[in-house]
Amino acid sequence: MESWKPFNIVTLTGGEVTLVSVAAAQIMDILESRGVTTLFSTNGVLCNKVDYLTRHASLVKIDVKGSRRLYEKITGNNCYDQVLQSVQVCVDRLRTEVKILLHSFSDESDILSVLKDLEAATGFPDNMIVEFQLIRDFLRQGIEEPDAEKFKKICSKARPLPSTVLLKHYGDEEIIYKLVEGRWDLYRKKEVPLKFSWKTETESAGDEKARS
Repeated sequence: MESWKPFNIVTLTGGEVTLVSVAAAQIMDILESRGVTTLFSTNGVLCNKVDYLTRHASLVKIDVKGSRRLYEKITGNNCYDQVLQSVQVCVDRLRTEVKILLHSFSDESDILSVLKDLEAATGFPDNMIVEFQLIRDFLRQGIEEPDAEKFKKICSKARPLPSTVLLKHYGDEEIIYKLVEGRWDLYRKKEVPLKFSWKTETESAGDEKARS
């Protein structure tokens, strides 16, 4: 018990936590019994496993990796409806953060489509947060860094939105903004533990060769 005093929250992430749901639930039960708040992060595909884990955690974060039209292209699996179902299960039970990933090829219609689907599935209750997160395109179809200013403008005007909306992007620092009356206020900033670069391994190797 004493050894847990420095911690007030522990996140179980992956990989995919729902693939080891029994072990994850046991870990969260132990932590919660010791006064530690637990959060699990999931892609939301295995609805029954998400349902099970919500009974053992205090918080959950679910990725929505794109709009319905892009989901199979991004994930290799047409699992968009399962993800929406998992979000619905979670908001009925605990505080839920839905992380909408923004790729360099995402457009305004994709963002609006996801938001409308989330509102239809949940009604945007007070215990739900939406966080937009800029992410480099791992499909190599648009490998440039997503334009943060462009997406900040689109997301600030997008409707419908829940009461709490965040936007995160990485560089030398992790920066999170919070939407307040139509503007993005700085919410949190911290150094990224591992140096992050938008460059591919090939680009980075070329830079290193040029310096040598």
